[in-house]
Amino acid sequence: MTKKQQTFTDEFRILAVKRVLNQGLTIELVASDLNIGVSTLHTWISRYKKGDLKDSGITSPINAEQKEIQRLKRELEKAKKEAEILKKAIAFMGQEHI
Repeated sequence: MTKKQQTFTDEFRILAVKRVLNQGLTIELVASDLNIGVSTLHTWISRYKKGDLKDSGITSPINAEQKEIQRLKRELEKAKKEAEILKKAIAFMGQEHI
């Protein structure tokens, strides 16, 4: 049984890259949202930066709800990172008293 390889248009690739580069979303988050591999998105970003993916001025209209969702996703990502740092700090501080 073989796995069918997905094909994506350059428009789709560019929109994915712009979500990372212009909107400040993490590669992992965008890849997960779009159901693509992280390494695939890394490749697209590299190709875009080298000029192998041409931007034809494609823009995606983003409404207020989409902007709010993106803001909340960034906020959640930040909160998760902060919580992880705090967990590590608590574990470290607990070891000092032993």
